[in-house]
Amino acid sequence: MKNYIPLSGSMSGFINNQKTYKNIFKIDNPSALTEIDNFTQPQPQSLQELTNEKTETIKLSVDAALKLNIPIGSTDNKLSRIVLIQEYKKFKEITKNTETVHYGIGIRWIINIQKLCSSANISSLPMVAASGQFNYVNASARFEVNGISSQEITKLIPAPKDLTTETFFELNEAFIAIKEKIWAPETSITPKILGVYADYQNEQTSLFEESISIAHALNCIAKGKKLEKATLGITDNSLIDQIKAVYMEITNTNELNKTITEAQKSKAKKYLSIIP
Repeated sequence: MKNYIPLSGSMSGFINNQKTYKNIFKIDNPSALTEIDNFTQPQPQSLQELTNEKTETIKLSVDAALKLNIPIGSTDNKLSRIVLIQEYKKFKEITKNTETVHYGIGIRWIINIQKLCSSANISSLPMVAASGQFNYVNASARFEVNGISSQEITKLIPAPKDLTTETFFELNEAFIAIKEKIWAPETSITPKILGVYADYQNEQTSLFEESISIAHALNCIAKGKKLEKATLGITDNSLIDQIKAVYMEITNTNELNKTITEAQKSKAKKYLSIIP
């Protein structure tokens, strides 16, 4: 299944970093991304060439956002976090084989959400802000502007801040003001790779295995089982690494025989209650 995968910045040096991105999505051979990086694919240079316009919302795990170099801020308590990105963009589609690259300019809200309650609504930015008002989530917001720059735009970009109903309106005003500057004569336009529609690598398998290993590790911690027992009989190194990551997250250690405390058991039970 094809998904829109946001990429951060210009993606310069893509060829030298293909190994990282191959772990996230399928890269064609020949690839539109590679051809853009090599300057062998014609690239739009002006607003007039960016004939498509769209607002898109993407949900990512913390790990996926980090691999894609998306600036998200805090990464503690990763198991209860999700990254929500809302992007306004003007772009041209560049297609090669199964890849479709969005190349243009964009303004992104990047929302780092920690769910504190299973009933939290994180379907949209206003809902996240409202959930924060009721202490269902902790959420922070930051802006990323790609392909446009000017002194005025720099002044308008807000500093990262907690997302509440009050700050949502402040941030939305900043977004509208930045968007209005796109056509200003003093604005410099330098279109970039914004994202790509591509196939996630082994998406179903990796998500299934990750879900199993996380749930298994949380259950073991909730029952007071040490890491040595949690990994007993498991031979797949990737699953073992995921279980170790959960133990590190909850207990701050991956020592095999570290005793699980009551506080750590409670923390694991809390995470289990969040999982739908």
